[in-house]
Amino acid sequence: MTDFKVYVRGVLVEYSDNGINRLLWAVVPRQCMFSAMKDEIEHWNLNERNPVKEFLGHPGTDWYKYSGGERPTKIRLGDFKPIARAWGEWVARNLIVL
Repeated sequence: MTDFKVYVRGVLVEYSDNGINRLLWAVVPRQCMFSAMKDEIEHWNLNERNPVKEFLGHPGTDWYKYSGGERPTKIRLGDFKPIARAWGEWVARNLIVL
């Protein structure tokens, strides 16, 4: 069993999914909304996706296509607004399996 505790500035912090959810007072839904929406979002055209880009990215941010994709679906993390970038970096380092 992995111990999901780490010291941050001298304070022991629980790093498990349950610990983070308690800290954020997050209500965990029965079904993952990401997986429920992923298939639908993949079929959106650029006009449907642009509000996402405008919300997350700086003005002038472009969509990028990854090597195996048919259409642009990616935004460079460096083009995110500060709060979106902080969350994006956290997700990239802690949740996405590379």
